[in-house]
Amino acid sequence: MAALIPLQILAQEMVNELNSKSFYEKEVALKAILRPHLIDAHTNDSILFEKLTMWIIKEWGGIKAANEESTKLLIQEFLKSRVAKFDRIASISKVAAYMFPEECIIYDSRVAYSLNWILLSQNAGHKFFPIPEGRNSKMSAFNMDTLIRLKYVHKYVALDKISLSNKKYISKIDGELYISKERAYQTLNFLIKEIAKRLWVGQKEKCDQLFLPKCSYSPLPIEKYFWI
Repeated sequence: MAALIPLQILAQEMVNELNSKSFYEKEVALKAILRPHLIDAHTNDSILFEKLTMWIIKEWGGIKAANEESTKLLIQEFLKSRVAKFDRIASISKVAAYMFPEECIIYDSRVAYSLNWILLSQNAGHKFFPIPEGRNSKMSAFNMDTLIRLKYVHKYVALDKISLSNKKYISKIDGELYISKERAYQTLNFLIKEIAKRLWVGQKEKCDQLFLPKCSYSPLPIEKYFWI
């Protein structure tokens, strides 16, 4: 957060205060502080806006290797169309979640992996989220795509050698099990918004902050919240 001091977003006293909070409280407070600066800078100060978005992606989000020039262009494309390209979704969605917390959440490998595990382990749906590339060794050790395919292994049984020789044999069947990459982010945001409405009934402020926890206590089985 120290990098936000010379950008006049935070003062040292604010940094100290944020660091005294729990990790969760700090994250919630930081989003509230940064959002109006992002929105204003997008309209009035393109240089500051680019610096803030790169801080979110690289420092806060930990995507150190993000290519700044191409990422900046993709963010601008997203802000115009509200459609995020999947190959850079982890970067774009981090900025989107800061700017539009009532509409967007982060979509990265950890989020997709976690949701797929809920869907898979709870038999909560038969469509899964495509998982962006990630570097988490624990997730790699228990490859989610393999776990999903093993559960639905009957779909991958070839009826004859000709169909098996098709180079797109696996990807064609995957298409039956996975939400398309073009629709994945839109579907995720819709799903989390619907869950928020059910969990925070009558609490609009919480409904409009999609990053808030979605799993304290639920009177219904988890599969009731998934209808993909």
